[in-house]
Amino acid sequence: MRIYKLLLNLFFIIIFVSCSEDSVVEETLLEYTQRSSSSFFLSGTEKAINIENPIGFVNVSGGSDSVEVGYVLDKTVQVSESSLSQAAFDKIILTQYIEDDTARCKIDSPIGNTVLFACNVSLIVPYSKPIVVKNTNGGITFSNLSSNVFAETDADNLDILLNNGSFEAKSNSGQISGSISLPENGYCNCYSESGDIHLQIPISTSANIHLKTVSGTITYINLDINIKTNTSTELRGAMNAGEGNIYIESKEGNIILEGI
Repeated sequence: MRIYKLLLNLFFIIIFVSCSEDSVVEETLLEYTQRSSSSFFLSGTEKAINIENPIGFVNVSGGSDSVEVGYVLDKTVQVSESSLSQAAFDKIILTQYIEDDTARCKIDSPIGNTVLFACNVSLIVPYSKPIVVKNTNGGITFSNLSSNVFAETDADNLDILLNNGSFEAKSNSGQISGSISLPENGYCNCYSESGDIHLQIPISTSANIHLKTVSGTITYINLDINIKTNTSTELRGAMNAGEGNIYIESKEGNIILEGI
């Protein structure tokens, strides 16, 4: 009899737990967006601007050569009701501070939550100030800069347009593309594990050229290159006086270097 009662109680416990789990209804989240803009001023002594956005896309454009940095935040949040949206928007902020002669800008949001909080940031920076962009969760674009640029991304694309400085980019599977104009003795270093790389350079560029892949393809278009090595996986040569350096490598992606 005692065993029977124990089994009966266990049976009712299992039924109760099962019913409780079935009765749980997943909360419906609604998506809201908000755009905000502001600016801040550099001291003028910073040697570079470092930008991080772990919850979205980064767009950097060159403006005047002043000390003002303008920015626009396109925020997205998911909450259970509209009355909660503003409090959620207020948790997404751009923080900026000076460290080691570098102006650091970072999008901050509640830690560990990239589903409920997202933000794309666009910045207008002094066009001659060196730029570093890392730790993003979206693509990166650069335009109208006359400075050295470094960018690092994982699976998202990286685009650069009309840069007149040295350029260095790294990606895992994201594509790297755009147009650059190297300064005298400048450099361009681009590396990707599996993303395609397509760069355009002026036909007057003076640089040593080194293109390298493992299982991708190498193509150069409308360029007069004094070729020293040319195989299916590697091309070495020089353009004009060979003053600068262009190194492009994608292990599994395709490489195109095009003259404009």
